[in-house]
Amino acid sequence: MDSDISSSERFAEAKAVLMPIVRHLRASNGSKDVDAPEISKRDLQQLAIAWKLTATNPNFWAQHPTVEHLARVLAKTAKRMRETGTWAPHLEGLQAAAVKKKDR
Repeated sequence: MDSDISSSERFAEAKAVLMPIVRHLRASNGSKDVDAPEISKRDLQQLAIAWKLTATNPNFWAQHPTVEHLARVLAKTAKRMRETGTWAPHLEGLQAAAVKKKDR
């Protein structure tokens, strides 16, 4: 099934999962660009560090050198943490986005 999805579609899906989390990260860091529409590599790097992915995998940056790679691995991690009930910094953004969708 994944082979039927293009790389750009997977990246778009990853960005959709990560955007509420990145907004929460930006807000907690006091960023002026909380609602910026694009996710930067720096946003993703900060999230990877906050989730301690670099501490558990010393080759993390070499294995995920591009924004697309980082976004996909972080989206998978966010989904896994949400499904297992694991808490991590900035996941509150994901719960807040889910509540907003439900209230519509």
